[in-house]
Amino acid sequence: MQKFERYEFKYVIPEFICNELEKNLINFMELDSFSKKNKLKSYFVRSLYFENDLNENFFEKIDGIKYREKYRFRSYQKKFSKNIFLEKKMKNNERVFKDRVSLSKKEYELIINGNYSLLGNKKKDKKFFLDFLYKVLKKKEYPKIIIDYNRRPYISDHDKYFRISIDGNLIARDVNLTKVVECIPGYKIMEVKFFRRIPLWFHRLIQSYNLKRVSISKFVVGMKKMGYTIDLS
Repeated sequence: MQKFERYEFKYVIPEFICNELEKNLINFMELDSFSKKNKLKSYFVRSLYFENDLNENFFEKIDGIKYREKYRFRSYQKKFSKNIFLEKKMKNNERVFKDRVSLSKKEYELIINGNYSLLGNKKKDKKFFLDFLYKVLKKKEYPKIIIDYNRRPYISDHDKYFRISIDGNLIARDVNLTKVVECIPGYKIMEVKFFRRIPLWFHRLIQSYNLKRVSISKFVVGMKKMGYTIDLS
């Protein structure tokens, strides 16, 4: 099982400003190894989120619940055929935690069809799977919405915990891939990920573009755009 712990700041930026910002960003950072290999200098991300009929995960975010968690499948291909992960993302105030385990195609297909029998007998990462089973069965959650985007990640030679991801072409889909909705056309989401501190040069860069942090969730935006729920706040 892989475990991640960090802080995340997010910014929603018009595409033309983001393109200019990236020209300055490469003076301090570089693309990660996966993006360097790709002609587009980015990679595809697909997440399939669990939710229930009451949309409890959605409203926990809207209501600003300090501690919240949700599960999702993640793949870096358009089909969940290989390199499939089951992830648990947790947020406690500003701090973000993520646990994830690899799944075989067979395990993924069983789960997506509501068959969890195989997971209860797994010895490796047993607690992770038991926690997953407890939540999805208790809350009656099921795979509900797909979020796709293209990610361009930057890394730093000076601080391995400081990363910046530029996410564009954000799209929401239903699980049957019959409905497709653009989420924030003309904009990109910049995620700033760090463990202890943000470097001074980045603070100055943000100030030079007059950018402000926002609270945004791709999952929440997608749920609204798909018409699965409404924001009553």
